[in-house]
Amino acid sequence: MKELILSICLAFYAVVILNGCHGNPPGATEIAAELQPQIDRIEPTFTVKGSGFNVQPDGMSVIIAYTRNPTGQTVFWNGQALKTSVHPYGAVGVVPAALISSPGIAKIELRTANGKVSNSVSFTIYDVTGPAPKITELYPPGARAGQTINRQPDGRSAIGVTGEGFLPGAVLSICGKTVKGDFARPTYLSAAFPQDCIQRAGNVAIIVRNPDGKSSNSFDFRVESKP
Repeated sequence: MKELILSICLAFYAVVILNGCHGNPPGATEIAAELQPQIDRIEPTFTVKGSGFNVQPDGMSVIIAYTRNPTGQTVFWNGQALKTSVHPYGAVGVVPAALISSPGIAKIELRTANGKVSNSVSFTIYDVTGPAPKITELYPPGARAGQTINRQPDGRSAIGVTGEGFLPGAVLSICGKTVKGDFARPTYLSAAFPQDCIQRAGNVAIIVRNPDGKSSNSFDFRVESKP
């Protein structure tokens, strides 16, 4: 009996000593909280003043911070905590309309409960108007008649436009046809290029028009004769 009691006591003290030295293995939440948060990217990266984005059924806009191990993390907008929900792909913050009522750049961060802060990613709020846009360069600057340029997965041609003053929602006029612009930043747009505008040799006029109605200079895309 004494030997049995001694064995039980030794086992008990062994458990106490091990736990005292090493502690209990941390759970997933504790591990996530200890890691330095890191934003891989956000979605979207911009909007226009007063315009919602990723609008939910309740009418609220949300910003998605794609990250690893988002457990216990909160999305911050210029230092203001947003109502946050966590999903396998990252953290989703609810953005009140007041935060996008004026143009500017917001700093998006993730913070853990124990105060660790992620890298900062910029979210831009563009004004609804501005100076007239200006085209300075096209990519490519020209093509041969019948050629496909910047071929897209669906086989269509595309054009890149460099300049300044472009706004989200800008459209392009290409040989008199209105084409939706794909806004990347105020200095770059891309758009599908109507294939029938590359069928004959000559200059094809391209103009950018912002949503406020202001138009750019006319810039020529050169179509050369077939060899």
